[in-house]
Amino acid sequence: MLKQLKMYSLRKVLVWVLVTLVVGAVFLAMSVPGVVMLAKGPAYLDDVPVEELEGKYVTADVEYILDWFAYTESSKGAVTEKEYIIPVGTQEFMALVLDGKMVEQGEALMNDTADYLNGGSDVEWYMQVQGTVRPLEGEHLRYFKEAFAYDELSPENQALVLPLGLYVGDVGAHDQVTMWFFFGIGMVLVAIGLFLVVKALTGGYQKSIKTYCQGDPMALEQLERFYEETPPVHGVRLGRDLLLVQQDAATILLEAQRVVWAYGQTVQHRTNGIPTGKTYALILRTDNGKMYTVPMKKDAVPEVLEATHDAYPDWVMGYSKDLEDIYKQSPVVLRERKRAAMA
Repeated sequence: MLKQLKMYSLRKVLVWVLVTLVVGAVFLAMSVPGVVMLAKGPAYLDDVPVEELEGKYVTADVEYILDWFAYTESSKGAVTEKEYIIPVGTQEFMALVLDGKMVEQGEALMNDTADYLNGGSDVEWYMQVQGTVRPLEGEHLRYFKEAFAYDELSPENQALVLPLGLYVGDVGAHDQVTMWFFFGIGMVLVAIGLFLVVKALTGGYQKSIKTYCQGDPMALEQLERFYEETPPVHGVRLGRDLLLVQQDAATILLEAQRVVWAYGQTVQHRTNGIPTGKTYALILRTDNGKMYTVPMKKDAVPEVLEATHDAYPDWVMGYSKDLEDIYKQSPVVLRERKRAAMA
């Protein structure tokens, strides 16, 4: 019995398990390479051959900034990112991409470099940065090439213009904040998926059965006999003293004498005011004020209600606002009124 119920619970949560594991795996796939890079630490830019730069997480002492070729502004006109040209390797050039917080420092180094190239004193300071070397794309690559009049260069000189950018602060494809966010979301989603599997396989959705049996082998044996000998009515097992229902993945074992009221429920779902479908359920309400919602197909609800009426004639059947008001005041009073009407 328990094995069957556990597998039923697993099937009910399987969609959520797959969704959380797949989406979690996507987030991890986007972030784990960066986490690995961060754990290994950056390579020193000058030690990496230019043909191996792409994809490398590096640290660099930027001594010269030759010029800028593109920038990005916020809606308020503040510069959020600026792209510069720096020398790399023996005679090559690449882009240096700084976020808004570092632009002032980048401008200062670019101005000092210009002074030096125009005959002034050598630049006596440098920027130490860390980031990932990635290909320039789209307009960024076009502006980068335009800064060199790339199409007018000889093939030998074109080879010196590397279509790469050192994206300062990025680890892999993302900045560190985004990387850790994706990693955290991925880990949480995978943990949720695994938790649902473990909960289903260890009987976490059968707590009511464990509470009822409380480790008593005899009670469990009697319950298994009830389960095997009681044919379900659309998944609901109705015994003389017990009834067993599935509330989605959860198995609910109830003592029949505790149930006061049963009725069907139809819920109309809407999206932006447009009807998108209905769901149906059997509602059971007990003498301690608890309500259990048992989802089922539309045609199954009246059949289960008819079966519960035959099995438990002292239950109140059907819904009305008056019954709701009496139940809210006292479930016991509602039951007594039903018994009085039967007498």
